[in-house]
Amino acid sequence: MRNARAERWGNPVWEARYVGCGLSLDEAAEWLGIHPRTLYRQEVGEARPAGPVLRALRLRAGDLGQCHQDWQGWRIGPDGLLYWEHLRRGFRPGEIAALPCHYQVAVQLRKMTREYRRIQALLKRRNRRF
Repeated sequence: MRNARAERWGNPVWEARYVGCGLSLDEAAEWLGIHPRTLYRQEVGEARPAGPVLRALRLRAGDLGQCHQDWQGWRIGPDGLLYWEHLRRGFRPGEIAALPCHYQVAVQLRKMTREYRRIQALLKRRNRRF
């Protein structure tokens, strides 16, 4: 008799479903819209793992690299925050939405700093005359 549980170790479909998503076989099958037996056969190696099933489970687990290659290294954590692999801190949607505003403020501050330095240099030259 085969040990189906042992056969699942190292299987990418099982790892994405159980380890990544934390879903039971029935929950994952319902979410994917397939029969639980179909998913089970893919997990134990009786059927070739379907690419869309694996990508959908990885996406559900938060791996945004499944959407587009530019999102490699980004994931959505269980807390709903967006994480980059090089940072521990997650970002809320509001923080990401505010980035254009922060960028505009930084551009304006840079312009004001340049103008301040120009005026400061001008005043320094004029004060030397007195």
